[in-house]
Amino acid sequence: SIRRCPRCGRMLQKTEGCDSMACCIYGSDNCRGEHCNHGGGCGHRFNWNETLVLGPFQEALAAFSADLMSSSNVVCDCPNRRVRDGPNQDTLLLRPQLCSLDPDRWPQLLEGVGRLMGVAMRTSLPLRLHLNPLVWRWLCSGSLALGLDDLAEADQQTANVVRHLRSLASEEEFASLGGEFAFEGEDFSGQVVTLGEHGQHARCLADAHELADRLQRWHLHNDLELLEHLAKGLADVVPLGRLRLLLSAQEVEDAICGAGDVDLAQLRQHTEFVAEHATATMPEDIDHSGGEKTTTMASTSEEAASSSVATLSSPPDAADVPHGNPGTTAKQQLDQLFEALGGFGPAERRGFVRLVTGCRRLPEHGDWRLRVRLDRPESEGGSSLPTARACAMLLTLPPCRDAKDFTERLRVAIASTDMPLPEVEASS
Repeated sequence: SIRRCPRCGRMLQKTEGCDSMACCIYGSDNCRGEHCNHGGGCGHRFNWNETLVLGPFQEALAAFSADLMSSSNVVCDCPNRRVRDGPNQDTLLLRPQLCSLDPDRWPQLLEGVGRLMGVAMRTSLPLRLHLNPLVWRWLCSGSLALGLDDLAEADQQTANVVRHLRSLASEEEFASLGGEFAFEGEDFSGQVVTLGEHGQHARCLADAHELADRLQRWHLHNDLELLEHLAKGLADVVPLGRLRLLLSAQEVEDAICGAGDVDLAQLRQHTEFVAEHATATMPEDIDHSGGEKTTTMASTSEEAASSSVATLSSPPDAADVPHGNPGTTAKQQLDQLFEALGGFGPAERRGFVRLVTGCRRLPEHGDWRLRVRLDRPESEGGSSLPTARACAMLLTLPPCRDAKDFTERLRVAIASTDMPLPEVEASS
Protein backbone atom coordinates (compact mmCIF):
# COMPACT_ATOMS: atom_id res chain seq x y z
CA SER A 1 0.00 0.00 0.00
CA ILE A 2 1.03 3.60 -0.52
CA ARG A 3 0.63 6.41 2.02
CA ARG A 4 2.08 9.84 2.70
CA CYS A 5 4.77 10.68 5.24
CA PRO A 6 3.01 12.54 8.10
CA ARG A 7 5.74 15.22 8.14
CA CYS A 8 6.71 16.01 4.53
CA GLY A 9 3.86 14.40 2.56
CA ARG A 10 6.17 12.25 0.43
CA MET A 11 4.49 9.14 -1.03
CA LEU A 12 5.81 5.96 0.62
CA GLN A 13 5.19 2.29 -0.13
CA LYS A 14 5.38 -0.50 2.47
CA THR A 15 6.42 -3.87 1.04
CA GLU A 16 7.11 -5.94 4.15
CA GLY A 17 8.14 -5.83 7.81
CA CYS A 18 6.69 -4.20 10.90
CA ASP A 19 4.76 -0.94 11.16
CA SER A 20 7.78 1.11 12.31
CA MET A 21 8.55 3.24 9.26
CA ALA A 22 11.00 5.94 8.20
CA CYS A 23 10.67 8.44 5.37
CA CYS A 24 13.89 7.15 3.84
CA ILE A 25 14.60 5.30 0.62
CA TYR A 26 16.82 2.87 2.55
CA GLY A 27 14.10 1.82 5.00
CA SER A 28 13.83 2.27 8.76
CA ASP A 29 16.43 -0.42 9.56
CA ASN A 30 19.13 0.99 7.27
CA CYS A 31 18.46 4.71 7.77
CA ARG A 32 21.47 6.41 9.40
CA GLY A 33 19.47 9.22 10.96
CA GLU A 34 21.01 12.69 10.65
CA HIS A 35 23.97 11.19 8.76
CA CYS A 36 21.68 9.81 6.02
CA ASN A 37 20.51 11.67 2.91
CA HIS A 38 17.21 9.67 3.00
CA GLY A 39 17.09 9.64 -0.83
CA GLY A 40 14.97 12.78 -0.88
CA GLY A 41 12.79 11.95 2.13
CA CYS A 42 12.77 13.83 5.42
CA GLY A 43 13.88 10.94 7.68
CA HIS A 44 10.77 11.18 9.88
CA ARG A 45 10.01 7.99 11.84
CA PHE A 46 6.37 7.06 12.39
CA ASN A 47 3.93 4.20 12.81
CA TRP A 48 2.43 3.04 9.51
CA ASN A 49 -1.07 2.61 10.92
CA GLU A 50 -1.19 6.13 12.34
CA THR A 51 -1.26 7.57 8.84
CA LEU A 52 -4.72 6.04 8.28
CA VAL A 53 -6.33 8.49 10.70
CA LEU A 54 -4.48 11.51 9.38
CA GLY A 55 -4.62 10.68 5.68
CA PRO A 56 -7.79 12.57 4.65
CA PHE A 57 -6.75 15.64 6.63
CA GLN A 58 -3.35 15.54 4.94
CA GLU A 59 -5.00 15.52 1.55
CA ALA A 60 -7.17 18.50 2.54
CA LEU A 61 -4.12 20.48 3.68
CA ALA A 62 -2.27 19.60 0.48
CA ALA A 63 -5.21 20.77 -1.64
CA PHE A 64 -5.52 23.97 0.38
CA SER A 65 -1.79 24.71 0.00
CA ALA A 66 -1.92 24.15 -3.75
CA ASP A 67 -4.96 26.41 -4.17
CA LEU A 68 -3.43 29.18 -2.05
CA MET A 69 -0.06 29.16 -3.80
CA SER A 70 -1.68 29.14 -7.26
CA SER A 71 -4.07 32.03 -6.61
CA SER A 72 -2.77 35.15 -8.34
CA ASN A 73 -5.29 37.21 -6.39
CA VAL A 74 -3.63 36.26 -3.10
CA VAL A 75 0.08 35.81 -3.85
CA CYS A 76 2.57 37.29 -6.29
CA ASP A 77 6.10 36.52 -7.42
CA CYS A 78 8.75 38.15 -5.29
CA PRO A 79 10.53 41.07 -7.04
CA ASN A 80 13.71 38.99 -7.39
CA ARG A 81 11.76 36.60 -9.59
CA ARG A 82 10.29 39.32 -11.78
CA VAL A 83 13.68 40.89 -12.53
CA ARG A 84 15.60 37.58 -12.53
CA ASP A 85 18.13 38.92 -10.02
CA GLY A 86 18.76 37.88 -6.43
CA PRO A 87 18.00 34.86 -4.25
CA ASN A 88 14.78 32.94 -3.59
CA GLN A 89 13.34 33.45 -7.06
CA ASP A 90 11.04 30.46 -6.61
CA THR A 91 9.20 32.01 -3.65
CA LEU A 92 6.01 34.03 -3.32
CA LEU A 93 4.71 36.96 -1.26
CA LEU A 94 1.20 37.94 -0.22
CA ARG A 95 -0.12 40.80 -2.33
CA PRO A 96 0.37 44.01 -0.30
CA GLN A 97 -2.97 45.55 -1.32
CA LEU A 98 -4.96 42.38 -0.53
CA CYS A 99 -6.80 43.57 2.58
CA SER A 100 -7.64 46.96 1.08
CA LEU A 101 -9.66 45.27 -1.69
CA ASP A 102 -12.16 43.81 0.79
CA PRO A 103 -11.47 44.95 4.40
CA ASP A 104 -14.22 42.74 5.79
CA ARG A 105 -13.35 39.49 4.06
CA TRP A 106 -9.60 39.15 3.55
CA PRO A 107 -8.43 39.81 7.13
CA GLN A 108 -10.65 36.97 8.33
CA LEU A 109 -9.40 34.64 5.59
CA LEU A 110 -5.77 35.42 6.44
CA GLU A 111 -6.46 34.72 10.11
CA GLY A 112 -7.85 31.36 8.98
CA VAL A 113 -4.63 30.66 7.08
CA GLY A 114 -2.70 31.51 10.25
CA ARG A 115 -4.76 29.02 12.26
CA LEU A 116 -4.04 26.31 9.68
CA MET A 117 -0.34 27.13 10.00
CA GLY A 118 -0.66 26.55 13.73
CA VAL A 119 -2.45 23.25 13.15
CA ALA A 120 0.35 22.20 10.79
CA MET A 121 2.88 22.88 13.56
CA ARG A 122 0.97 20.93 16.22
CA THR A 123 0.15 17.92 14.04
CA SER A 124 3.41 17.76 12.03
CA LEU A 125 1.31 17.81 8.87
CA PRO A 126 3.04 20.25 6.54
CA LEU A 127 1.50 22.99 4.45
CA ARG A 128 3.13 23.40 1.05
CA LEU A 129 3.65 27.17 1.31
CA HIS A 130 6.42 28.48 -0.94
CA LEU A 131 6.67 31.80 0.87
CA ASN A 132 9.72 34.05 0.83
CA PRO A 133 12.06 33.94 3.86
CA LEU A 134 11.05 37.55 4.56
CA VAL A 135 7.60 36.29 5.62
CA TRP A 136 9.00 33.79 8.10
CA ARG A 137 11.43 36.31 9.53
CA TRP A 138 8.59 38.78 10.05
CA LEU A 139 6.50 36.14 11.84
CA CYS A 140 9.45 35.36 14.13
CA SER A 141 10.55 38.88 14.97
CA GLY A 142 8.09 41.48 13.69
CA SER A 143 8.87 44.34 11.32
CA LEU A 144 11.07 46.34 13.72
CA ALA A 145 13.79 43.67 13.69
CA LEU A 146 14.03 43.48 9.88
CA GLY A 147 16.81 45.15 7.91
CA LEU A 148 18.23 45.43 4.42
CA ASP A 149 19.59 41.89 4.44
CA ASP A 150 16.06 40.65 5.04
CA LEU A 151 14.70 42.90 2.28
CA ALA A 152 17.30 41.51 -0.16
CA GLU A 153 15.78 38.05 0.29
CA ALA A 154 12.75 39.31 -1.64
CA ASP A 155 13.88 42.50 -3.44
CA GLN A 156 17.63 42.65 -3.88
CA GLN A 157 17.58 45.58 -6.31
CA THR A 158 15.65 47.83 -3.92
CA ALA A 159 18.00 46.85 -1.08
CA ASN A 160 20.97 47.80 -3.25
CA VAL A 161 19.38 51.14 -4.15
CA VAL A 162 18.84 51.93 -0.46
CA ARG A 163 22.44 51.01 0.35
CA HIS A 164 23.74 53.18 -2.47
CA LEU A 165 21.67 56.21 -1.49
CA ARG A 166 22.83 55.90 2.10
CA SER A 167 26.46 55.62 1.01
CA LEU A 168 26.37 59.09 -0.61
CA ALA A 169 28.55 61.33 1.56
CA SER A 170 28.52 64.67 -0.26
CA GLU A 171 26.42 66.88 -2.51
CA GLU A 172 28.93 66.23 -5.30
CA GLU A 173 28.29 62.49 -5.12
CA PHE A 174 24.55 63.10 -5.20
CA ALA A 175 24.93 65.41 -8.21
CA SER A 176 26.91 62.70 -10.02
CA LEU A 177 23.76 60.55 -10.11
CA GLY A 178 22.48 62.90 -12.78
CA GLY A 179 19.27 64.53 -11.60
CA GLU A 180 16.32 64.53 -9.25
CA PHE A 181 14.44 61.48 -8.05
CA ALA A 182 10.72 61.28 -7.42
CA PHE A 183 9.59 59.97 -4.05
CA GLU A 184 8.08 56.88 -5.68
CA GLY A 185 8.72 53.18 -5.69
CA GLU A 186 7.15 49.82 -6.43
CA ASP A 187 5.54 47.58 -3.85
CA PHE A 188 6.19 43.83 -3.82
CA SER A 189 3.52 43.24 -6.46
CA GLY A 190 5.03 45.80 -8.85
CA GLN A 191 2.46 48.54 -8.29
CA VAL A 192 3.84 52.11 -8.21
CA VAL A 193 3.39 53.77 -4.81
CA THR A 194 4.02 57.34 -3.67
CA LEU A 195 6.46 57.62 -0.77
CA GLY A 196 5.99 61.31 -0.04
CA GLU A 197 3.82 64.26 -1.00
CA HIS A 198 2.56 64.38 -4.56
CA GLY A 199 5.29 65.74 -6.81
CA GLN A 200 7.99 65.56 -4.13
CA HIS A 201 11.52 64.97 -5.45
CA ALA A 202 14.95 64.33 -3.95
CA ARG A 203 16.99 67.41 -4.84
CA CYS A 204 19.84 67.21 -2.32
CA LEU A 205 21.83 64.77 -0.23
CA ALA A 206 19.42 64.96 2.73
CA ASP A 207 16.50 64.18 0.42
CA ALA A 208 18.35 61.14 -0.94
CA HIS A 209 18.87 59.77 2.57
CA GLU A 210 15.22 60.40 3.39
CA LEU A 211 14.15 58.60 0.21
CA ALA A 212 16.30 55.59 1.21
CA ASP A 213 14.65 55.50 4.65
CA ARG A 214 11.17 55.69 3.16
CA LEU A 215 11.90 52.93 0.64
CA GLN A 216 13.03 50.59 3.37
CA ARG A 217 10.19 51.52 5.69
CA TRP A 218 7.56 51.01 2.98
CA HIS A 219 8.76 47.53 2.01
CA LEU A 220 9.40 46.22 5.52
CA HIS A 221 6.36 47.81 7.19
CA ASN A 222 3.60 48.84 4.77
CA ASP A 223 4.03 45.90 2.35
CA LEU A 224 3.97 43.41 5.23
CA GLU A 225 1.15 44.87 7.33
CA LEU A 226 -1.23 42.10 6.28
CA LEU A 227 1.03 39.55 8.00
CA GLU A 228 -0.47 40.85 11.25
CA HIS A 229 -3.58 38.84 10.36
CA LEU A 230 -1.53 35.68 9.78
CA ALA A 231 0.19 36.18 13.14
CA LYS A 232 -3.16 36.72 14.89
CA GLY A 233 -4.54 33.45 13.52
CA LEU A 234 -1.31 31.59 14.32
CA ALA A 235 -1.43 32.89 17.91
CA ASP A 236 -4.89 31.31 18.33
CA VAL A 237 -3.26 27.86 18.03
CA VAL A 238 0.33 28.25 19.29
CA PRO A 239 1.77 30.73 21.82
CA LEU A 240 3.34 33.31 19.51
CA GLY A 241 5.54 34.81 22.23
CA ARG A 242 7.20 31.49 23.01
CA LEU A 243 7.51 30.69 19.33
CA ARG A 244 9.43 33.92 18.73
CA LEU A 245 11.57 33.31 21.79
CA LEU A 246 12.52 29.70 21.08
CA LEU A 247 12.52 29.21 17.30
CA SER A 248 14.40 30.79 14.42
CA ALA A 249 12.68 31.77 11.18
CA GLN A 250 14.02 28.65 9.45
CA GLU A 251 12.78 26.43 12.28
CA VAL A 252 9.32 28.00 12.08
CA GLU A 253 9.21 27.44 8.32
CA ASP A 254 10.33 23.82 8.78
CA ALA A 255 7.71 23.27 11.48
CA ILE A 256 4.91 24.58 9.25
CA CYS A 257 6.06 23.48 5.80
CA GLY A 258 8.17 20.41 6.66
CA ALA A 259 11.94 20.35 6.74
CA GLY A 260 12.33 18.44 3.50
CA ASP A 261 15.64 17.61 1.89
CA VAL A 262 17.35 17.61 -1.47
CA ASP A 263 16.75 14.53 -3.59
CA LEU A 264 20.38 13.64 -4.37
CA ALA A 265 19.35 10.90 -6.78
CA GLN A 266 17.37 13.42 -8.84
CA LEU A 267 20.20 15.95 -8.64
CA ARG A 268 22.77 13.38 -9.80
CA GLN A 269 20.54 12.42 -12.71
CA HIS A 270 20.52 16.06 -13.88
CA THR A 271 24.23 16.75 -13.25
CA GLU A 272 26.84 16.56 -15.96
CA PHE A 273 30.53 17.28 -16.21
CA VAL A 274 31.55 19.95 -18.70
CA ALA A 275 34.96 19.37 -20.30
CA GLU A 276 36.02 22.96 -20.83
CA HIS A 277 38.56 25.44 -19.57
CA ALA A 278 37.51 27.39 -16.48
CA THR A 279 38.07 30.61 -18.43
CA ALA A 280 35.20 29.82 -20.78
CA THR A 281 31.95 31.74 -20.47
CA MET A 282 28.54 30.12 -20.53
CA PRO A 283 25.57 31.56 -22.42
CA GLU A 284 23.55 33.82 -20.11
CA ASP A 285 20.41 34.18 -22.18
CA ILE A 286 19.09 30.80 -21.04
CA ASP A 287 17.60 30.68 -17.58
CA HIS A 288 17.57 27.02 -16.57
CA SER A 289 16.32 27.46 -13.05
CA GLY A 290 14.88 30.93 -12.58
CA GLY A 291 18.01 31.59 -10.56
CA GLU A 292 19.89 34.79 -10.00
CA LYS A 293 22.08 36.10 -12.78
CA THR A 294 24.94 37.25 -10.60
CA THR A 295 27.84 35.04 -9.55
CA THR A 296 27.28 33.73 -6.06
CA MET A 297 30.99 34.01 -5.27
CA ALA A 298 33.13 36.24 -7.44
CA SER A 299 35.81 34.63 -9.59
CA THR A 300 38.29 36.52 -11.68
CA SER A 301 38.30 33.87 -14.38
CA GLU A 302 34.60 34.08 -15.27
CA GLU A 303 34.80 36.91 -17.81
CA ALA A 304 37.44 35.59 -20.19
CA ALA A 305 36.78 34.68 -23.81
CA SER A 306 34.68 31.57 -24.39
CA SER A 307 36.09 28.32 -25.67
CA SER A 308 34.54 25.21 -27.15
CA VAL A 309 32.51 23.08 -24.74
CA ALA A 310 32.18 19.31 -24.69
CA THR A 311 29.45 17.98 -22.42
CA LEU A 312 29.61 14.55 -20.82
CA SER A 313 26.03 13.64 -19.84
CA SER A 314 27.18 10.20 -18.70
CA PRO A 315 30.86 10.78 -17.96
CA PRO A 316 33.09 7.89 -18.98
CA ASP A 317 35.64 6.61 -16.49
CA ALA A 318 38.51 7.60 -18.75
CA ALA A 319 37.45 11.19 -19.27
CA ASP A 320 40.21 13.66 -18.48
CA VAL A 321 39.65 16.53 -16.11
CA PRO A 322 41.62 19.71 -16.91
CA HIS A 323 43.71 21.16 -14.10
CA GLY A 324 42.69 18.39 -11.69
CA ASN A 325 44.73 15.99 -9.64
CA PRO A 326 46.62 13.42 -11.70
CA GLY A 327 44.41 10.47 -12.60
CA THR A 328 41.15 12.14 -11.61
CA THR A 329 38.31 11.43 -14.04
CA ALA A 330 35.05 13.23 -14.64
CA LYS A 331 33.09 10.43 -12.95
CA GLN A 332 35.41 10.50 -9.95
CA GLN A 333 34.99 14.25 -9.65
CA LEU A 334 31.19 13.95 -9.60
CA ASP A 335 31.42 11.02 -7.18
CA GLN A 336 33.48 13.23 -4.87
CA LEU A 337 30.90 16.02 -5.10
CA PHE A 338 27.95 13.77 -4.25
CA GLU A 339 29.87 11.94 -1.53
CA ALA A 340 30.40 15.32 0.12
CA LEU A 341 26.72 16.26 -0.29
CA GLY A 342 25.67 12.91 1.16
CA GLY A 343 27.67 13.68 4.29
CA PHE A 344 26.04 17.09 4.74
CA GLY A 345 22.87 17.71 6.70
CA PRO A 346 19.58 18.79 5.06
CA ALA A 347 20.24 22.48 5.77
CA GLU A 348 23.63 22.40 4.03
CA ARG A 349 22.20 20.50 1.08
CA ARG A 350 19.50 23.14 0.71
CA GLY A 351 22.27 25.73 0.90
CA PHE A 352 24.04 23.98 -1.97
CA VAL A 353 20.88 24.21 -4.09
CA ARG A 354 20.71 27.93 -3.33
CA LEU A 355 24.40 28.28 -4.25
CA VAL A 356 24.04 26.71 -7.71
CA THR A 357 20.48 27.78 -8.65
CA GLY A 358 19.70 30.93 -6.64
CA CYS A 359 16.48 29.16 -5.56
CA ARG A 360 15.40 27.24 -2.47
CA ARG A 361 14.41 24.06 -4.31
CA LEU A 362 15.50 22.10 -7.34
CA PRO A 363 13.55 22.85 -10.54
CA GLU A 364 10.42 20.73 -10.68
CA HIS A 365 9.92 20.75 -14.44
CA GLY A 366 11.94 20.74 -17.63
CA ASP A 367 15.16 19.06 -18.73
CA TRP A 368 17.40 21.21 -16.53
CA ARG A 369 21.10 20.51 -16.06
CA LEU A 370 23.66 21.34 -13.39
CA ARG A 371 26.99 21.72 -15.17
CA VAL A 372 30.19 21.06 -13.27
CA ARG A 373 33.71 22.01 -14.37
CA LEU A 374 37.15 22.39 -12.79
CA ASP A 375 38.87 25.70 -12.17
CA ARG A 376 42.52 26.54 -12.74
CA PRO A 377 44.93 26.18 -9.80
CA GLU A 378 45.21 29.17 -7.48
CA SER A 379 48.73 29.76 -8.74
CA GLU A 380 47.25 30.43 -12.19
CA GLY A 381 44.51 32.77 -10.99
CA GLY A 382 41.85 30.23 -10.03
CA SER A 383 39.56 30.55 -7.03
CA SER A 384 40.26 28.76 -3.75
CA LEU A 385 36.56 27.97 -3.23
CA PRO A 386 33.81 26.53 -5.42
CA THR A 387 32.02 29.26 -7.36
CA ALA A 388 28.63 29.22 -9.08
CA ARG A 389 26.85 31.09 -11.86
CA ALA A 390 23.25 30.48 -10.92
CA CYS A 391 21.77 31.83 -14.17
CA ALA A 392 23.54 29.07 -16.12
CA MET A 393 23.54 26.49 -13.28
CA LEU A 394 27.30 26.25 -13.68
CA LEU A 395 29.43 25.09 -10.75
CA THR A 396 33.20 25.58 -10.92
CA LEU A 397 35.26 23.46 -8.52
CA PRO A 398 38.83 24.21 -7.46
CA PRO A 399 41.53 21.51 -7.58
CA CYS A 400 41.80 19.97 -4.09
CA ARG A 401 44.31 17.75 -2.32
CA ASP A 402 41.81 15.10 -1.23
CA ALA A 403 38.15 14.46 -0.44
CA LYS A 404 38.39 16.05 3.01
CA ASP A 405 39.89 19.25 1.57
CA PHE A 406 37.18 19.36 -1.10
CA THR A 407 34.41 18.87 1.46
CA GLU A 408 35.65 21.70 3.68
CA ARG A 409 35.95 24.12 0.75
CA LEU A 410 32.45 23.26 -0.45
CA ARG A 411 31.09 23.77 3.06
CA VAL A 412 32.66 27.26 3.26
CA ALA A 413 31.24 28.18 -0.17
CA ILE A 414 27.74 27.11 0.89
CA ALA A 415 27.97 29.07 4.14
CA SER A 416 29.07 32.20 2.24
CA THR A 417 25.75 32.37 0.36
CA ASP A 418 24.00 33.36 3.60
CA MET A 419 26.56 35.89 4.81
CA PRO A 420 24.86 39.28 5.33
CA LEU A 421 26.17 42.30 3.49
CA PRO A 422 27.63 45.03 5.71
CA GLU A 423 25.51 48.08 6.33
CA VAL A 424 26.88 51.27 4.77
CA GLU A 425 26.78 54.37 6.91
CA ALA A 426 27.10 57.79 5.31
CA SER A 427 29.78 59.98 6.76
CA SER A 428 28.88 63.43 7.94
